[in-house]
Amino acid sequence: MSTTGEKILGRLLTLGQFGHASGIYFRTPFTAAETAAVDRVREWMREAGLSVRRDAVGNVIGRVEGRDPAAKVVATGSHLDSVRDGGVFDGPLGVVAGIEAVAQLLADRGTPARPVEVIAFTGEEGSRFPMGLLGSRMMAGLLAPEEAVAILDREGVPVGEALAQAGLDPARLDRVARGDLACMVELHIEQGPLLERSGVAVGVVETIVGIHGFQAVVTGQADHAGTTPLGMRADALLGAAEIVLALPELVRPSGGVVTVGQLDVAPGSSNVVPGRVLFSVDLRHASPAELGRLAARIRGEADAIAERRGLRLEWHTRQVTTPVATDPALRARIQRAADALGFPWRSMPSGAGHDAMAIAARCPVAMIFTPCRGGFSHRPDEFADAAMIDPGFAVLKRLLADLAWE
Repeated sequence: MSTTGEKILGRLLTLGQFGHASGIYFRTPFTAAETAAVDRVREWMREAGLSVRRDAVGNVIGRVEGRDPAAKVVATGSHLDSVRDGGVFDGPLGVVAGIEAVAQLLADRGTPARPVEVIAFTGEEGSRFPMGLLGSRMMAGLLAPEEAVAILDREGVPVGEALAQAGLDPARLDRVARGDLACMVELHIEQGPLLERSGVAVGVVETIVGIHGFQAVVTGQADHAGTTPLGMRADALLGAAEIVLALPELVRPSGGVVTVGQLDVAPGSSNVVPGRVLFSVDLRHASPAELGRLAARIRGEADAIAERRGLRLEWHTRQVTTPVATDPALRARIQRAADALGFPWRSMPSGAGHDAMAIAARCPVAMIFTPCRGGFSHRPDEFADAAMIDPGFAVLKRLLADLAWE
């Protein structure tokens, strides 16, 4: 007998067909791959009985009206974009599961008391434009339209131009922000190993970590690799390497995490001393105070290393988000739903950022985690089978019934 989890899994694999090129999976905002995924999601939303619209920043919104026309919206959903060479579960699970939950509730219980929306946010990953949570920030009113349209991708294409190329109207960005959301709950794979290793079916997220994202530029002097003595060099790569190696040791005692995932060496010739190195720094912690302290310490230590080596170091802020606590009342509802359904659960933080953390500026939010195989995420073998998906889906469905149909 087929389960709901198997249906959701099949749809996730279908969406995973949109974004494969040059041997990798990569679906970014305002591209043909995203358009194909959006079209399929719209189709599923309409089949479920939802009316569908796409706002000016590209968020896809499926809606069913409630019996109370004055009531605020109960929302669920996640995102459709991916990281480069990532997996097909991160983001789309929350969209596909939300559609299926609303479809089943409409079939079982008819019109809800309050309006319900399933939202597929755009640009959560920041994989095309150097800002994550693009669609959810706009919906939460955290990003002004004039700022949004000017953000450039790596090819120098601004958001405004990319929107127009995708058939969206950047002049309507001032209509994206919402004031009618009652709450939002996001279902997501854990992206870590704790649930699977502990044999727990459902994660109840307490806090979404804050993220400080920087771009550091180390500048030295490009010189001939054969004729410049080692003691007379200003090698930007050696300075950058010392900084990169120091970062984990600075952060480790705090319980936070830090990652350098991008490194660009110039001029990039084997017989030239590197004169300029650009690298990324991704710093995360669940405590706002600790996150700020660590960011300052990293910069201070890195500046000292650069000065000692006779190098110039510049910092450019790419992203600053503060940790977000989920709503205690919604967490309690999730726990009660899991108990009623007989699923073991555990409270836990989220080490990844999510659209819910932006939407929290407008309404209470909650997150439900499902296990994923090996805890793998942001890589091609990211996977959750039907048995992993079913409990989280069942809890989401019961929670939506509690919030919108009761």
